[in-house]
Amino acid sequence: MSLLDIWNKSPEIRDKHIKQIFGFAGDGKLLDGNSTSIEFRELLSNVSSSYLAQFSNQCLEEKFDNSGFVLQDTVNEIGKRLGFEVTNGLYRGSSRKIGFDGLWKSSAGDSIVVEIKTSSTYSIDFGVVANYKNKLIKEGTVHPDKNSILIVVGRFDTGGWEAQIRGSKYAWDIRLISVEGLIRLLSTKENLDDPYIITKIRDILVPKEYTRVDSIIDLVFSTAEDIKEDHLGETEEEVEEETTSKEKEKESIKVIPVSFHQDCIQKVEKHLEITLIQESRTIFKTPDGKKLISCSVSKEHQKKEKGPIRFWFAFHKNQKEYLSTTQESYLALGCGSSRLIFLIPVLQFIPLLEKLHKTKNGNREYWHVNIKQNTNGYHLQTKRELKNITLDKYII
Repeated sequence: MSLLDIWNKSPEIRDKHIKQIFGFAGDGKLLDGNSTSIEFRELLSNVSSSYLAQFSNQCLEEKFDNSGFVLQDTVNEIGKRLGFEVTNGLYRGSSRKIGFDGLWKSSAGDSIVVEIKTSSTYSIDFGVVANYKNKLIKEGTVHPDKNSILIVVGRFDTGGWEAQIRGSKYAWDIRLISVEGLIRLLSTKENLDDPYIITKIRDILVPKEYTRVDSIIDLVFSTAEDIKEDHLGETEEEVEEETTSKEKEKESIKVIPVSFHQDCIQKVEKHLEITLIQESRTIFKTPDGKKLISCSVSKEHQKKEKGPIRFWFAFHKNQKEYLSTTQESYLALGCGSSRLIFLIPVLQFIPLLEKLHKTKNGNREYWHVNIKQNTNGYHLQTKRELKNITLDKYII
């Protein structure tokens, strides 16, 4: 039985220390390309980012056999979650192979040679890592003009290394980040939805000249705007009525923000018999990336006592574009709680968008997904001249 099978079938293993969990993989010894390595990396690709943070911290808090290699694999998995194409490096040096710990490539063509250290207590020869990079350039693996080095260090107090980098010829080639900082970066990514901002987050790891700080300000401003938009979406639900003239104007309903995404995702996982990993605030995917889920939630609204119950969601343009990248993606709409979820195949949902009301304000563009309950079940409200669409068949 593989480590992932044990993880899925024996939930009690999740409370154990990583050194105990790791012991169930193969023969418990990490060697390049062996079954232990394959099983452990498979587990990492199937757990939530909270476990990646837990495993990393445990590797740093207590040294054990292979703890450095466990940390190396975990950090490389974090790189994947940040959106890089990751090549895992060697556990142990070899005269026949290039000895980097990881190679991360972005969609923009940047290549980052990653070196992972548990501590900055000892000095480091940056020339060795630079030599890895030069060999990769020579063999054509990385672009000669779009490459850099990232040193990931487990423990703080990196002042000595920082001074060493600044005073060396590698000052414009190397970035330095703690494991905690990398985890915080991943957490930030998972709480945002704007692809532009997520790309900017990845750019932080690439050396830049910061005499002009516009790019940093742009990232902070864009992140704040994305968070603000999410807050408005949850606290000022816009609902369009379709009957009397008195109800034509939009209504702003002040509500307490709701968040039961994880409960919904757990139910979707069980229904589809899959494992989902968080990609951004509302996007989740299977470890192989073949299935995508966009999960949004809404508070229950009732304008008048004993009036119809309604739910409101915004479906954004970037959600449409991202979900359209695979043939099997779904829109999960949690209504009031995880007890009522509509799971709609995106290929069936996208043709309905032209029937829905749409808002476009600068770069902000989204469709209004209004669901109303009546005596005949649940319906998706469309433009006034069109017939509402029955949704009951999508309830899970």
